Amino acid sequence: MIYYTLQVLFRRGDLNFYFCSIYYEGIMNKGKFVYAQIVEFLPQRVSDTIALKYDGNRYVKHFTCWNQLLVMEFGQLTTRDSLRDLIVAIDAHNKKSYHPGFGKSVTRNNLSKANVNHDCRIFE
Repeated sequence: MIYYTLQVLFRRGDLNFYFCSIYYEGIMNKGKFVYAQIVEFLPQRVSDTIALKYDGNRYVKHFTCWNQLLVMEFGQLTTRDSLRDLIVAIDAHNKKSYHPGFGKSVTRNNLSKANVNHDCRIFE
């Protein structure tokens, strides 16, 4: 339910100045993030097969090729200009960064090393 209240703040001459307040009752986000809904269309199984073909996840503990793909796509969709800008945007919501599929260790160092070490043919 959405409730609106309109109160007169003050009157000056013929003008009335109002204060409008909106109350939301019982409305809560129960679904997924929009980005998580977009990611559902990407086949993770195919991505893992390609990463296996080019040894993309060899010697990787946490930040896999799939996590790198999701982070880089988030950067493209949000039109980030640099790697630092992308990490600042992800760190702003670091408590929620696990839900879109980024993983638990998205740092500038991890992302830059992954960009250097992973074969670019994985993401073509």
